[in-house]
Amino acid sequence: MSSCTPWVVSREAATAAAENFVADHLALARAADRHLDPHRQLLCPEGLDAALFPNYDEALSWSARNSGVLAAAARTAHELDLHEQTWQLCDALGTTARLLLDMQLWCITGELGVSSAARCGSAPHALMLTRLGSCHRRIGDLDQAEKSLLRAEALWKQTQDRVGLAWARAQLGQLFLGRGDATLASAQLGRALDGFADVGLDRGVWMVHRRLGEVALMVGDRTKARSYLEGAVSWFDDQGDHYQVVRTSMSLARAHAETGHRDQAFGVLTHAEETARTQGLIAHAEQVQALAAALTAGGIGALRQPSVFEQVGRS
Repeated sequence: MSSCTPWVVSREAATAAAENFVADHLALARAADRHLDPHRQLLCPEGLDAALFPNYDEALSWSARNSGVLAAAARTAHELDLHEQTWQLCDALGTTARLLLDMQLWCITGELGVSSAARCGSAPHALMLTRLGSCHRRIGDLDQAEKSLLRAEALWKQTQDRVGLAWARAQLGQLFLGRGDATLASAQLGRALDGFADVGLDRGVWMVHRRLGEVALMVGDRTKARSYLEGAVSWFDDQGDHYQVVRTSMSLARAHAETGHRDQAFGVLTHAEETARTQGLIAHAEQVQALAAALTAGGIGALRQPSVFEQVGRS
């Protein structure tokens, strides 16, 4: 008969271990996020140690391998009422989910993040509502996206955060673009553009230029579309904002094709696919490849089919 005493872990020790698990993974997730999207607005920049990862590739590889563990850490934090840590983990996970096109991960952590952020103040709540609205828009749930984004807009007004307010309005513009409403899309994008210009946020200005190019494309003003989109791709390329280069290039390729510049369209798509693969954005590279194949097989008309081009309006 064994004489070993059963090992019993106290509730306090178990809680401390869980809190350490959350803290360790939050530090890594935030560090990875700074590599994956260094241009993105953050509410919690203090204490970030991006040097935990040597480069973008290592950060993306680690985040992809550990996305499930990070989601578990976020759930654990929420159950322990560590709501500040929960929304920050979910915020970082949103970047990983967007790059991997893992919409289930993005939606689940977005909803969890909103739930915790609501207990941490208006600014975190608004930020996570904006992120969740973007997720719902990407999956085509535009009614739910609108609810989230309108709540975010109201909270950004309350906090008097002009940058956050401009981002929410830019997202609303994209939502109306997805609905095919050029008038409402242009109105919201115009308000966003004014907001970004007022605070001197160049990235925001060029993000809106991208969307205005897509509105112009939707209404058939292809010359204006090319002007907006060429400028945006060039700016994003200069800034090393590879994700935006890839996504904007998909719209620019269509603008080139519809103005008879087929070779330029293929050139843009080739550069976009190479950029996506270099950055480890395999799902995005496959979308670009599918767009090029559609152009090869069916010409300009194929690019107008929703089944081929639907992701551009949601990206």
